[in-house]
Amino acid sequence: MIDVTIVATAIKVEFWKEYYLNLTKNNASFHLVFTGPKEPNFRLPSNFTFLLSDEKPTACVQKSYNYVYKNLETKYIMHTADDFLFQENYLDRLIEGYKKNSKLYPDRPVMVTQMSIGPGGSWDRMGLADGEPALGIGPLTTIKNDKLVGKIDGRFNSVCWDMDRLYRFYSLGGIMIILTEDECPPVKERGGKNVNYAWSQHHQNDLKVLNQLWQKSEPKGDIFLNYWNGLNSFERGSFKYSRIEDTISSFTQEKEK
Repeated sequence: MIDVTIVATAIKVEFWKEYYLNLTKNNASFHLVFTGPKEPNFRLPSNFTFLLSDEKPTACVQKSYNYVYKNLETKYIMHTADDFLFQENYLDRLIEGYKKNSKLYPDRPVMVTQMSIGPGGSWDRMGLADGEPALGIGPLTTIKNDKLVGKIDGRFNSVCWDMDRLYRFYSLGGIMIILTEDECPPVKERGGKNVNYAWSQHHQNDLKVLNQLWQKSEPKGDIFLNYWNGLNSFERGSFKYSRIEDTISSFTQEKEK
């Protein structure tokens, strides 16, 4: 049984060796499943699966998820980007955070995430606006909880699909806990050429899709809201959105054909 499986749409092959080596600095076992159009010219370890695909990024991520559900036995799953820099014991601390908070919220599905530091050295904003639901940086949860959320909506091209899945998680009664820097070392985003390329190229379309799918509704569910003060602060509040399509019936996880 694998401890953590990490999925991604991935094209920055030049970073993969360092990415993998950083993850070996954990006690937890892991398996990577990357999908994308650029095949590496070096041999991958047995716990690193690459799937070749020239489909759009959201379809590539879904292929990674499908592969995990069909072929791997894993306790936890998370998505990521292939230009992240992970610190030592990052996975171990995420798992510790999950176990702690699943005991605090035994009757609710739980995710845990951590803070993120952008290429310029400042904290990433973890919410679309003040008082809006907190957003995760590759949140970790169990396979069971992940399947509860369901597949990626194909109307997204590259970004915001993870926000949609998180909102669906909230709508199903889930709660995501943002671990502090003391609880889990923050993820660092690599700088350089093409930083934030996916967001710059696709956010106009994908943010529009997100806003069309979710509308304000009566408050429901206790979650954490983000407030930006140059860092991040999180306060308890209510999830105040409803999806225009039923989450369960529209997004039951499909098996890979």
